[in-house]
Amino acid sequence: MFLGFGKGHALLAEKRFRHALGLAIGRGGMTQIGSGEVVVPTLSPLPRTARGTVLSSGLLADTPRAKSLLSKLAHTYSEIEDSSLKLEIIVNKSRPDDRSVAARVAAALFRIGIQTRVIELHAHAFARRVDSGQCDLYVGQWATLGTFGETTLRTAFAIGGLSAPNTHFEREFSTQWPIVPLFHRGLRVHHRSDLRSVDFDHHDRLRYEDVWVGP
Repeated sequence: MFLGFGKGHALLAEKRFRHALGLAIGRGGMTQIGSGEVVVPTLSPLPRTARGTVLSSGLLADTPRAKSLLSKLAHTYSEIEDSSLKLEIIVNKSRPDDRSVAARVAAALFRIGIQTRVIELHAHAFARRVDSGQCDLYVGQWATLGTFGETTLRTAFAIGGLSAPNTHFEREFSTQWPIVPLFHRGLRVHHRSDLRSVDFDHHDRLRYEDVWVGP
């Protein structure tokens, strides 16, 4: 699960602003998202199986530092200086937990002086706006396949619309913040006992034409 960036404001492309948002969010409080599953707050898109670091510190909000980063941008972006910045957070209505995640993000941003509004969209409308960048922020998720850390980090850069570096992937990720990681969770699918195969599209939505059943 992550917080993604659209193209609704020029400010959203500023890496210091993205870092400020990452600092403002207290991931430790997200362990209660969902029910009956393991939720692991994280600062990295790398899962444990790809040598991702499971942190016990750094998961609490660092509001003073986030405000400090924003203050350094205030002279360039007047909406920060006069506290008039208002952002929309769009969520996929078909994923109920995403609304809860967005509400926690909105509360965190309010504490650093950023007003937000959460908007629920049907899956296709949500995907269109994310793909075209016609949004400010969005709650996203993708399934990391395999255990290759470089592939996962390249995917994170691609999701953020940035070119992946040739080396030092982890360092560059924490510098550029193409997305803001929130937490890892297990993928659960409830299915018929005779279901043999499914597939997912690039938005991690089930592709029904690839579902088949058999003995």
